[in-house]
Amino acid sequence: MQGWRLIIITASLAAASCSGGGPDCPDGQLACSARCVDLTRDNGNCGSCGHACTTEARCTNGVCCDTTYTGCGSACVDLQNDPQHCGTCAQACDPTKVCEQGQCQGCPTFLTACNGACVNTATDPTNCGGCGHPCGPTQACSGSLCK
Repeated sequence: MQGWRLIIITASLAAASCSGGGPDCPDGQLACSARCVDLTRDNGNCGSCGHACTTEARCTNGVCCDTTYTGCGSACVDLQNDPQHCGTCAQACDPTKVCEQGQCQGCPTFLTACNGACVNTATDPTNCGGCGHPCGPTQACSGSLCK
């Protein structure tokens, strides 16, 4: 009979120390150091057990990010201004729009959307005459022409 007790106690200890989401953890949580945590939001266990964020960061979607950013995949992004993640991680703006205050918006009529920013292609030396047309290092953009 004593042999059975040892097996039961050993099995109980193995279940209690499980680090892969023990039976006592609710859905969406895993056991880390005998405590159930949500790896997408726990600052001491961000993305994996034992991976702690610095005091200047918070755990968002399993990534340690500065408090003004949100984790999208493995990157920290500004949902208010990032045209690839505008308002939410899954919302990308159309290339002709920019992201402002978490909303995809068009540029004013005299500006053009280039790489997520509204620019004046008549004067912008990195987008002279159109997006992605840079002037040379000693040139300026005037009237949409590098001079």
